[in-house]
Amino acid sequence: GGLGKTPPRTGVVLRNPDAAVLLADTKYGDPVSFEVVAPDGTSVVLVSFDAAWGILPGSGGGIQSRDVRIPESAFVCVADAVGRGENLGAAFFADAVFGSAGKFGMYGTPTDVKVKRAKGEWPGALPPTLTAYEASFTTLTPGMRESERRVYIVASGPIGGGVFMLV
Repeated sequence: GGLGKTPPRTGVVLRNPDAAVLLADTKYGDPVSFEVVAPDGTSVVLVSFDAAWGILPGSGGGIQSRDVRIPESAFVCVADAVGRGENLGAAFFADAVFGSAGKFGMYGTPTDVKVKRAKGEWPGALPPTLTAYEASFTTLTPGMRESERRVYIVASGPIGGGVFMLV
């Protein structure tokens, strides 16, 4: 028994869940790819990125690149976008990434969430199918202290009824 954290709901359903275990030895800058089932349940999307840190196996079925010695990480989030059209606004991303069941809602729903399109030169050219956003928010730490955070979100347009994001 004992108290444990509930894994965050990231919306990620791996086509082959054993693939994440194989990538546990990923090093800084290594490219990683996963086949992720879209929310429509039939489309499979290849999600690829250069891992800033190793891939953590067993992170609640999700995809997370993290060094456990530091608080920074990168993770994949998939949100249902059926009926929302092509132009998804800041409220969509605020709900999808910062909800109470998400990665940042472990100790309470984040507050002061602000999401906007990223301005300026993005490191590396993004293909036209991806859009970058900046977000700032306040979340609670395990010690119940407020912590101001900033993240970047790179999101796809809707594919298979969902939006695929690297946060």
